[in-house]
Order: sequence, then C-alpha cells, then structure tokens
Amino acid sequence: MNFETAYIYHIYNQGNNHRNIFYKTENYQFFLSKVETYVKPYADILAYCLMPNHFHLINKKIFRVPYSEKKLKQNV
Repeated sequence: MNFETAYIYHIYNQGNNHRNIFYKTENYQFFLSKVETYVKPYADILAYCLMPNHFHLINKKIFRVPYSEKKLKQNV
C-alpha cells in the first residue's frame, strides 16, 4: 500500500468479535510505545483514541528517513 505524503489518514482496528484488545493500563502504554517506534518516524500523529476494544489514529504522512536507514545508506 502506498501512502501519499501530506495526506491525512484515519487508521483504525478492533478486536475480533468486538473483544477487548486493551485490558489494563500497561496494554495502552505498550501500544503507544509501538506507535512511537513504528509510526512516528514516518507520520505526524494528529490525534489518537484508544478504547478497550479498538483504536483510531489520525496521521499525516511525512517524508522522514529514520536514523537507522540513514546510517545504512551512508555505509553503502
């Protein structure tokens, strides 16, 4: 899937059969740490909403190469 730079995207997901995906505070914190690691290098998070059985992320793709990829390209 290609995401266009500068467009705004609504990303969402929910648990199977509307079951919870977050059970305790630590689950929310874990999810947000993954967003920080895997989404924020590529997109600005404009808004998010985490509920026990689903989540929403509103983001805008930006062109930013993560540090590890920059370093890899410099070493080639």
